Amino acid sequence: MNMSGSEMNNQEFILEYANVLEVTARDILAWEEKAEALVILSDKIEEIRTEVDRSVLLDMRLQLDSLKKASARTDKLVKSCINWADSAILLRLQDEQLDNYSYLGKIYYPSTTVYPSVADRNALEAHMVESGRLDILGNTLNREVVNDYLEQTGELPPGVNSISRTRLNCRAKP
Repeated sequence: MNMSGSEMNNQEFILEYANVLEVTARDILAWEEKAEALVILSDKIEEIRTEVDRSVLLDMRLQLDSLKKASARTDKLVKSCINWADSAILLRLQDEQLDNYSYLGKIYYPSTTVYPSVADRNALEAHMVESGRLDILGNTLNREVVNDYLEQTGELPPGVNSISRTRLNCRAKP
């Protein structure tokens, strides 16, 4: 499902989305049927706990595990679809050189988070002592301090690497 903005065409997207919706809808319907049965069972939990044979309880536990796995598969599939759509929207924003989209009373916009990591501890410690910036490192790197340093100097402190992750956010339109 990884495509660049120019490679993505509407027909491929519609077919992929339709396949995902069909699988998701089928899983959700099966989950809802089992969930209804569980509600009935939960209403009688005291009776079940004290009067039902152990094998019935163990069978019930197996069915609950199965339901949990089906729910996890559905969650994973939905999250995968959301990630794919978010990636496509982020590519479109970038291709169209826009900061956000406004749609149906919501604003969709990218945000980037930088995660610093220690690449060379000796170089970092030497820099900290030399610059007097002992606040860069505690038990872990202080992301805010590293980001401030990056903004002030245009580069990361010596001995620090970073990765960035850009996500699509959504909020209600003011």
